[in-house]
Amino acid sequence: MAKPPSEEKIRASLDKLSDASNKWLDASTNLTSAAMKTLGHEANISEGEVGLFTDFYNEYKKIPGYAYFRMTEGAEVCKLMSTGLKNGHDLYQKQEEDNRAAFNALY
Repeated sequence: MAKPPSEEKIRASLDKLSDASNKWLDASTNLTSAAMKTLGHEANISEGEVGLFTDFYNEYKKIPGYAYFRMTEGAEVCKLMSTGLKNGHDLYQKQEEDNRAAFNALY
């Protein structure tokens, strides 16, 4: 008859889920912080100063807004990943607690 998984292995699995959730949340926080740093970095250069580089400058002006929206979008996805892992952790932990006695009785 097979041995039941040890308490340490179950705990390690739960800890890994929790760690992964926290790392995704950290990534979300870092992306949000980086996105906020793009605000206010729009270049304001006169046409006289830009000279021959008008086309390039007009395209460059779009970059801070684009970067902001992509980073905030990424932050939201990271937050969703964190939430999914946290929910998985909580469900797994609850099932382990609820079924511990019945599970141990099998062995």
